[in-house]
Amino acid sequence: MNVQTNQLLNLVPPAIPLHVNDLLNAYVPGHPGHVLNLCLYAEPYYGDFTNCSMVFLTHNPGNSTFGQKGIGSPFDIAVHAAPLLIEQNYFNMATIPAFPNPATNAWVNNRNVDLQNHFAGLQVFNNQLFIRDLIPYHSDNFGCVNMPLCTNYLYKYFFNQVISSSFNCELYNRINMKSSKPATIIYARGAAWKHRFGLSSVGWKLIGRIYRNCYVYKADLDKIQKIEGFNLKDYPSELLNHDVYIVVITQIRQGARFGIYVSNHAPLMPISMADVIINYININNPDNELFIQHNHEMDVFIEKIS
Repeated sequence: MNVQTNQLLNLVPPAIPLHVNDLLNAYVPGHPGHVLNLCLYAEPYYGDFTNCSMVFLTHNPGNSTFGQKGIGSPFDIAVHAAPLLIEQNYFNMATIPAFPNPATNAWVNNRNVDLQNHFAGLQVFNNQLFIRDLIPYHSDNFGCVNMPLCTNYLYKYFFNQVISSSFNCELYNRINMKSSKPATIIYARGAAWKHRFGLSSVGWKLIGRIYRNCYVYKADLDKIQKIEGFNLKDYPSELLNHDVYIVVITQIRQGARFGIYVSNHAPLMPISMADVIINYININNPDNELFIQHNHEMDVFIEKIS
């Protein structure tokens, strides 16, 4: 994590590190006018990747102004402050509750509350989210990433860091108190993950969904080991003994809350994991919107998350 962060933050915008070229070339904007703002400093993550409640993936850090994240901004001054190294300064900034950008701080805190509520009735987590952005550059709107075009980047610089962080999280420890085959579970936000050139195109299998906008993917490690850029030595040594899941939360509509919410209208009521488990066990009518399709892999996933 530190090597990549150092490269991203050491280059004065709009200069970019060579290792992100494939990723940027694979970016497909949602509209021709939507562009990544390479004149602002990159932000790859928020939170403590060595000690967090759970790992949460997003598309990119949203937009900021030049005055907030550009050359000469308070962000620039703080991240280059002596005597610490750049990556240590950024780590300190991205770990504290009051991140230098109030809008970013509010967004991060709200996402932590959302996922805490999602687990209401099962667990209460003590720490905070570790949030990793797929593309670390700012934009007003996103679109998607054509993942087959940047598999080397994804498996050399992204998934290894994400999965390693998930092995350090509180959710991982809760899951693996059990005697069943160990697992790690990561959450992700946004439809780009389930785009046809998203996770399913680079070795992740859609095994089901736990609500109408909440999809469960499982890593096909046999397939992934054959992908360009994958090197098992870059991943936790016990990876092949684990089931690895990404739960993708999509938006109900533009600007809406996550798909883990039952209704988009006030009061906002989350569909909790406790309810998901009850629904999986008790609702057998496919016409019921709360019905969850059964299969062996979903049986295993529900058992692990329970």
